[in-house]
Amino acid sequence: MGASLQIAIVIPCYNASAYIDTTLQTVTSQTHDEVEILIVDDGSSDDTVSKAREHLKGCRHRWTILTQPNKGVSAARNLGWQSTTADWIQFLDADDFLAPTKLQLQSIACRTADPSVAYVMSRWEEVVVEPDAARRVRLAECSAFSSQPGELEILAKGPLIHLGQSVFRRRWIADVAGFDENIKVDEDQDFLLKLARKGAKVLTVESADPLFAWRQQRHRRLGLRGARYNAIHLTEQYMENFFRITEGHRHSLDVLSADDQEMLKQRLSSYMRLLYRYDVMAFRTRLAQLDQMFGRFLPVSPSYLKALSRFVGFERAEDVASIYRRGKAVAGVGVE
Repeated sequence: MGASLQIAIVIPCYNASAYIDTTLQTVTSQTHDEVEILIVDDGSSDDTVSKAREHLKGCRHRWTILTQPNKGVSAARNLGWQSTTADWIQFLDADDFLAPTKLQLQSIACRTADPSVAYVMSRWEEVVVEPDAARRVRLAECSAFSSQPGELEILAKGPLIHLGQSVFRRRWIADVAGFDENIKVDEDQDFLLKLARKGAKVLTVESADPLFAWRQQRHRRLGLRGARYNAIHLTEQYMENFFRITEGHRHSLDVLSADDQEMLKQRLSSYMRLLYRYDVMAFRTRLAQLDQMFGRFLPVSPSYLKALSRFVGFERAEDVASIYRRGKAVAGVGVE
């Protein structure tokens, strides 16, 4: 197998008492030998730390629990990777899962990876955890990624990317100064965009089964204020990146394949629909920019909205869709 290769697993935690045991079980079950575990508690007020410490007693891997006042996930990740000398880093949220062979399989690629390779990725799945069961709701493939994804490819394929599916070379993390602690939403995408700007390359490790699971809890709900904040800031951050990269020129999209261009337009469409629901004035501002770039920007889906927009425009079509949604909600029928 060659020289040993140490991989540090950085796990930021904030009030994760309900999930940390299960997550750590997937960490301590790794078949790769050279593993270091770093728990970074981000000011939890529950018993996350005591549960983690109890779980890790007798663990064959070296482990450390770091604590900090509540500063957010980006600060916790930064403290984690800065506190290890391992060459490769696995970022893992406190409620997600690793397949037992994830690090072993990816380490094989890491050993022979050219220095220009910043991360090694594998397929992953999204699972929903109900009170009495877990089920897969999505399987994300990574075979469609290029070996050196640019920023537009990252923007286009965002739904196919999760930080936990990859291991990252520590030197590259340091080169981009890790995670921006001023960004409170979609900090993962910002990190990947910084790597892309530096010309980072990617290796893909094929596997029969997904090697990482992103766990969603259906009982988690944001309040109206939280949903509005996330929708506006996610959209504005995405749009800022999009117009920074393209400089408002449609021909800049020519670097993407036709499929990737369609995926990018789908993401723009989805974010614009979010913005319409929470900030109509911001929606109008961004729509004017998109219209200038594309001639006339129309939603990609759903089909009824796309068809209606051709006749009355995006905003008017959303007005009609909003009335329709409210009517369906009163009747107890779901609608896009």
